[in-house]
Amino acid sequence: MRRPTTRYEWAALALITTAAAVLRLIYIGKVSPDPFYDAAVRSMGLSWHNFFFGAFEPGASVSIDKPPVDLWLQVVSVKVFGFSSTTLKLPEAFAGIATVPLLFLAVRRMWSARAGLAAAAALAVLPVDVITSRSDTMDAVMMALIVLALLFILRACQTGATRWLLAGAAVLGLAFDVKILESLVALPGLAVLAYLGFPAPVRPRLLKLAGAGAVYVVVALAWLTATLLVPAHDRPWAIGSTNGSAWNAVFVFNGTERLGGKSPEPQFTVYEPGHKYPVATQSERDHIPIVPPSPTRLFARIGPLSGERLGLQLLAALLLGIPALLCGLLRRRRAAPADDPPDVDLPPPRSSPRSRTSSGCASPSQPVSGSGC
Repeated sequence: MRRPTTRYEWAALALITTAAAVLRLIYIGKVSPDPFYDAAVRSMGLSWHNFFFGAFEPGASVSIDKPPVDLWLQVVSVKVFGFSSTTLKLPEAFAGIATVPLLFLAVRRMWSARAGLAAAAALAVLPVDVITSRSDTMDAVMMALIVLALLFILRACQTGATRWLLAGAAVLGLAFDVKILESLVALPGLAVLAYLGFPAPVRPRLLKLAGAGAVYVVVALAWLTATLLVPAHDRPWAIGSTNGSAWNAVFVFNGTERLGGKSPEPQFTVYEPGHKYPVATQSERDHIPIVPPSPTRLFARIGPLSGERLGLQLLAALLLGIPALLCGLLRRRRAAPADDPPDVDLPPPRSSPRSRTSSGCASPSQPVSGSGC
C-alpha cells in the first residue's frame, strides 16, 4: 500500500512548482514571438467562423496547417488580457507549470512521493520543456494533456473503473487535436500500460480497451470531421495541403511527408544532412535539414535534432535511469516474502489409548486429571 504523502512532501512540491513558474514566466514578454501563429490568433478573434477554422488572415481564405484547439486558448487569453507578446504565451506557460504537479501525481501513484518529487524537479528545470512553455507554439499544452491522460489511466489500473480509462482516452484524443501526429509518440506506451495494468480478465479487458480506443478516435477526429459539415466553398484553404482539406494538411503535409524526410519549410542554406560543418554558427546549423528517419537520428552530430541538444539528455537518462531500475528490482526482490520451507517428512504422532474429542481433551467417560479441560 502506498504511504500517504506528508505535508513536507506537499510543501516540497509547492516549492518545485513555484520554481517552475518562475522559470516559465520571468521575462516571458521578451521572448521572440511566432508571427505565423500570432497572425492566426489575431484573425481568429474577428469572427466565430475564423475562430473555428483557425483562419490565418482576416478574410479567412486560408487557415493554419493544424487543428486550432491550442490557438483557441490563446484567443481567449488575448481577449481577456489584451493582445501582447505576453498574453499570447500565457496558455503555454500555465500548461507547462501545471504539468509539473501532474507528473508528481502520476509518478507518486506508480512508485512513491519521493520519486514523484524527483520527476517533478527534473521536469521543472528541463531546458526543452522550459523553452516550449515560454513560446506560443502548441507543445506545452500537448504535454500537459498527455501527462493528464497518464494519470487517468494509472487511476483506472488501480481502481478498475472504466470511466477513468475512457477519460484518459478522451484526453489523449484531445492532445491529438492540439499537436496531431506528434502526440502519437505517447500512444503505444499508454496503450501497453492500460492493457497490462487494468484489473480484468483478458476478454473483458480487451473489450474495455476497444471502447477506449473508440473514444480516442472520436475525440481525435472530432474537429476534422466537423470541418466537413461546412460546404467546401466556405472553408479556408488549409496551408500545406494539396487540395485545401484540413485532413490532407494533417495526415499528408504534417504526416507522411514529414515521416518520409521531406522538409515542409523552405531551406535557404546549402548545408546537407549527415555532414559536419565545424565553422557554421548555431543559427546556421539550425537550418541544416533533418536527416531521414532512422534509429540513430537522435545521435546526429548536426542539425535541429543533433546530439548537442538531445544527446546529453539521453546520456543522463541512461546514467540515472538504468541504476534506478536495477535498484527498484533489487528492493522488490528483498521485499518479496521468503519462500516456504521445504516439506519434511515427520513421523506420525503416537496414538493415545484414550479416546479424545475434537478439542483434544479426554472424553467425559475417561477423565484425565490435570488436563486443564
